[in-house]
Amino acid sequence: MAELGAAACIGGGCVHQELLTRPMVASLSKTTFGILLPMFLGTSIMKTVAKYGLNKSSLAGPLLGMLQPFLLYQITTLMLLPLFGIDCDSDEGRSTAVCSAWGNSSVVPLIFVESLFRHNPEYLARSYATISLFLVGWSPFFWSYGRSALLGSSSSLDEENVSILSKVRKLFSPPVTGVSIGLILAMFTPIRSLFMGPKAPLQTIFSSFETFGRAASPLSLLVLTSSLALNVGVSGKQEDKLEASTKRTADPDQKSHSLKMWGCVSVARFLVSPLLVVGLLRTFCRLGLIQDPTKDPIVWFISILQGCMPSAQNLVLMLQVANKPEQSGTIARFLFFVYATSMVPVVFIVSMALQHLGLA
Repeated sequence: MAELGAAACIGGGCVHQELLTRPMVASLSKTTFGILLPMFLGTSIMKTVAKYGLNKSSLAGPLLGMLQPFLLYQITTLMLLPLFGIDCDSDEGRSTAVCSAWGNSSVVPLIFVESLFRHNPEYLARSYATISLFLVGWSPFFWSYGRSALLGSSSSLDEENVSILSKVRKLFSPPVTGVSIGLILAMFTPIRSLFMGPKAPLQTIFSSFETFGRAASPLSLLVLTSSLALNVGVSGKQEDKLEASTKRTADPDQKSHSLKMWGCVSVARFLVSPLLVVGLLRTFCRLGLIQDPTKDPIVWFISILQGCMPSAQNLVLMLQVANKPEQSGTIARFLFFVYATSMVPVVFIVSMALQHLGLA
């Protein structure tokens, strides 16, 4: 978490000095999400499959990526929202429920595992592969069920005017496409041998993709910290400061609503979600989908790590695409405080998991 804190200072400083502006951050985000991250995840999954192969435990990642947010969403809407006095059918209620159910499943986990296991290449490779497989289930479910839950009735109206091809493209985001291509290439030995190995004729292409992919993690971190800073008025531009200040003080009840939302999201993400993940992992273990934590601690650790991550930042993008700029700005500012206050619970959960699984 110390690295995240330092990165937040760097991102905020770049924004304050106007070294990074909104258009620049948007361009970096598109490049990272659409090009670098798919290259990184695709090459990582190819190396892992080539070394360890695919087995029943490989199905646990995609399954958990769908089950965990679905069950957490149901718990939030049926229990936590009424407990905190939030209307489930309001924009505030839908935003809170989705923020509670879907965590940041790519950027922040990748940053964590790189800082934790950079001196253990085997653990690092297994962690990358487990995150990639989790995304195979998480991302399509997020952009379908999550989008419908966030936008409500307006989502169904928009879907009527969208072609089938566009719907498929939304389900298969660039990271999922990268993982899927990597899996297909790695599963068939004759094809894999064209890209991997000392005598592979297309080894240069694989190495180039791998080199570009290494830039995904640091750039993702820079985009995350700078975009959060932009939405709370850290920019040196006076008009941005005035806009942020105006939005914060426009509604006298906004602080009360935000506090309720923050409480609900914090309980869901940092208490209910980790417990839910452990319960699902034990169920998978009894069914024979995964091994017990003493034999395969990485799968258990990455799953718990996914379960305690702060809310998915892609919610802001989802609202922007749905032409809801005001709600998008509100959620962006709200996510800044969720991330800022997530350090203590995330560090506690990660530390406990590392010690319990023998990875510390």
